[in-house]
Amino acid sequence: MARPFDITTTGDTAATPAGGSVRLVFTVTNTTQRPLRGSLRAKAMDSAQAGWLAVVGDAERDFPPGLAHQVELTVAVPAATAPGRFRVRLDALSVANPDDDFTEGPSVAVVVGTAPGPTPKPGLPWWVWLLLGLLLLAVIGVIAWLALRDSAPPKPQAAVIPADLVGKPYDEARLALEKLGLVPQRATTNITEGCPDKVVATLPPAGASAAASSPVTVTVGALAFGPATCRQGFVWREAYKGDTTCVTGGSRAQAQQDNAAHASRVELVPATAKDFDDLQREHPQSSAVAKGDFLRLAPFVADRLVIRPDLQLPMVARCRAPFTERRATAVDRICVTVATQIATDAENQQAAARRACNAP
Repeated sequence: MARPFDITTTGDTAATPAGGSVRLVFTVTNTTQRPLRGSLRAKAMDSAQAGWLAVVGDAERDFPPGLAHQVELTVAVPAATAPGRFRVRLDALSVANPDDDFTEGPSVAVVVGTAPGPTPKPGLPWWVWLLLGLLLLAVIGVIAWLALRDSAPPKPQAAVIPADLVGKPYDEARLALEKLGLVPQRATTNITEGCPDKVVATLPPAGASAAASSPVTVTVGALAFGPATCRQGFVWREAYKGDTTCVTGGSRAQAQQDNAAHASRVELVPATAKDFDDLQREHPQSSAVAKGDFLRLAPFVADRLVIRPDLQLPMVARCRAPFTERRATAVDRICVTVATQIATDAENQQAAARRACNAP
């Protein structure tokens, strides 16, 4: 069963001393095409206590299709806890159907260190320890300088986020950041303009400075409904099953009305030889039927061909005047007005330009 949520985290390990706390950051995304009311639950694993964990903010949230929430989980470790390691995770469940629609998040290891104790009293006067420490530092400094003076690498410099990353493919942006000594981290956001896997934003933004080896979030676009995603202002026509042609809302409503009115717009008329050829071409599985044998052809085209039992006369369904076939596809014979047929043909020609990504 597909998971309704996708849960990721920025790391798989965190550390805190006994008596301290740490915040873990998770990203929870609705991967379905329907809105969900999600319940966020912190899960203690191993020897951890559930009372140590808390979700920051609302534990129940609305998740529209494709929307991601950043969720923080607080782990507060009591002061008396012995040093060790335990695991926690964040789970997401559908409030409406928690038994079937749920996702278990990745586990994060929390390392508990020893709380600092009292500083023991020195056995020697403090100034003696100070002199010994200064002497030791001086010796170490001289040795290090002698060993590294000829081979010391240049000190890393802060890098500036390039201004031309937006619009580039992610791999190009990643390579450009890595050459600057930065660590790119990929994130996604749903788009209805442009093509997927292109950079739409960076954090820090273009022109900002970032220390060497610091992370840079690179956000790329992702089409909410794959290649069939329509641009803003357009919807799927759905004149027939699987019709993802992008049209206006008015055209979609017209297609549904025409589908409902089709039965009242057709009439049965005697079939011709041309009708036989058209029907056989539209139903290749009937290719073995001999030309003109409407009786054997009937089982393949029962939705359009009727054989009158009294005269064995083949009758074919055609649009009444003044209606004509819509032809949204080669086999679409829904009866519509001439104006609607012309508009449907124009919509088919404009389909590619109305996609969220219309690049070749």
